[in-house]
Amino acid sequence: MAHVIATEAEAARVAAKLAEGFRTGAAGRDADRRLPHAELDALSESGLLGVTVPRAHGGAGVGARTLGEVIRLLSAADSSIGQIPQNHFFFVEVLKQNGTEEQRAFFYGELLAGRRFGNALAEKGTRHALEFATRLVPDPVAGGFRLTGTKDYATGALFAHWVPVFALGPEDRLTAAFLPRDAPGLTVVDDWDGIGQRTTASGTVRLEDVHVPEDRVVPHHLTFERPEVFGAFGQFLHAAVDTGIARAALEEGGELIRDVARPWGESGADRAAGEPLVIQNLASAARNLGLGEQVAHDDRYEMAEEFLEVCYKLWEYSWDDDAVVRDPERGLFTDPARIRDIAHEGKHFSVPGVFLSEPSPQRTPVVFQAGASPRGRAFAARHGEGVFINAVTPEATRRVVDDIRARAAAEGRDPYGVKIYILLTAITAPTDEEARAKHADLASYASYEGALALYGGWSGLDLSTLDPDEPLAYVDTDAVRSALAIFSTADPSREWTPDQVARYLGIGGIGPVVVGAPDTVADELERWVEEADIDGFNLAYATTPGTFTDFVDLVVPELRARGRMPHSYEGATLREHLHGPGNPRVPEDHPAARHRALAAAERSGHERSGHEGQHALK
Repeated sequence: MAHVIATEAEAARVAAKLAEGFRTGAAGRDADRRLPHAELDALSESGLLGVTVPRAHGGAGVGARTLGEVIRLLSAADSSIGQIPQNHFFFVEVLKQNGTEEQRAFFYGELLAGRRFGNALAEKGTRHALEFATRLVPDPVAGGFRLTGTKDYATGALFAHWVPVFALGPEDRLTAAFLPRDAPGLTVVDDWDGIGQRTTASGTVRLEDVHVPEDRVVPHHLTFERPEVFGAFGQFLHAAVDTGIARAALEEGGELIRDVARPWGESGADRAAGEPLVIQNLASAARNLGLGEQVAHDDRYEMAEEFLEVCYKLWEYSWDDDAVVRDPERGLFTDPARIRDIAHEGKHFSVPGVFLSEPSPQRTPVVFQAGASPRGRAFAARHGEGVFINAVTPEATRRVVDDIRARAAAEGRDPYGVKIYILLTAITAPTDEEARAKHADLASYASYEGALALYGGWSGLDLSTLDPDEPLAYVDTDAVRSALAIFSTADPSREWTPDQVARYLGIGGIGPVVVGAPDTVADELERWVEEADIDGFNLAYATTPGTFTDFVDLVVPELRARGRMPHSYEGATLREHLHGPGNPRVPEDHPAARHRALAAAERSGHERSGHEGQHALK
């Protein structure tokens, strides 16, 4: 019997623990094509396959973010095992959206018992991927339907307890027929072999006159007859798999550079991690994107200014609030007279047309900015609703915060309408002593050379070539200038050396590390808020999801008890969560609001004159 997971935090912990075991031998399983039967049984027994079952039916009801993290962790450990449950969770959503109460109750019970869904979706020989030849044919003798066809790339079917099959119903509408793996006439052929994912067993499913009871058919076509995010959910799971694979590749590549690879003889470095070519990642990224050289620091902000100007026109100006009419009788979704071209022609962008989709409830999404150079602060003060800055001490941070708020006021904005967050890592445990022991253990795994390479990528400077005890001086580069300033000019009372920078960055990056019991951590967070005048924290991690899980389980209750964190958030949008319910749109003092006002003025003028026209915002 499978374990039943109760919370999102437990789901992340269980996934992390399973991933540790799956990582061992993953490459060998793929190379030798040893199918992961035992590993998938462990996955079933862990309860992870039932985590999206709604709480009302006994599950944890985890959200997309946690599910994505579960898939990412599994995919980073073993890419095949990470992909196999993708269609499992896809078909759980099919049941959620279109199953009957009886169907959901039955299959939710199966999921909580550890049963696995495979898939039989794709077919060869049709005109495109969304066309299906497989059909449900009514069975006049036994009742229900009969099903005959062939499905390809059926990931997970070989390991499944249930095989959902996409087929057209009697009215040529798409259905999902849920068949037991041992149904008479259903055969799974293990004919799959794909490098890197040989053990997904994504083979062929053959259906020969398979009987399908009527209560095992779900009308999947209903999904697409109403506003939906079902396709986005599938792509999200794809992205979680790909992110896990990429994360593992980067981590293993880093291990290779740190522990195995030798430096080029002429580089002058003692280890591969100290080679200039290794740390010059920003400039190389620019070249990989087709640029001859990296765009100069301030020029990038100039491009960003125009980019946001284009976005504001599209989001706030192009569509009137009543442009969407949804009139089925006239077959009209939008009134074209209520949509206008933006006719933007600038130095970096040329966008003549309209915004291509219905605006969201916020129209302009919440604008977050990161970068605390003088040019970055000016950009933040003009556009930012949330600003991420680096910090070392509250005193030095307060100077940056005061400057950003003063610049916002000079732009005509409410200085406290700009929410400012610092990067911070919290290492916590039930007691201060346990937290210090945890921090010491984590510090033992920090890489001195890796920290220098990381800083080199941020700042454009190779500190490994300097005397480790030589004080740093500020120089302009086209990299992240705030990463340079924070260890040179930001705090005149202190001089930093390359050695101190490397040890400071070992855990959490460019931000303070707070170590202690929940009340100790909460005290320190409150001190930062009061002394630096910040609005909150961008939490970094030493381990994931461990650092976050500890914070949620231990520190959040303490902050709530002090009235520092809400128990829930009001409003339906992120902007309402930040500024209060009833405020989904940018405030009047934000530059995006100008385009909203111009659209309203033009609309009013057209209504008075009795004709429609176009207004090009310059």
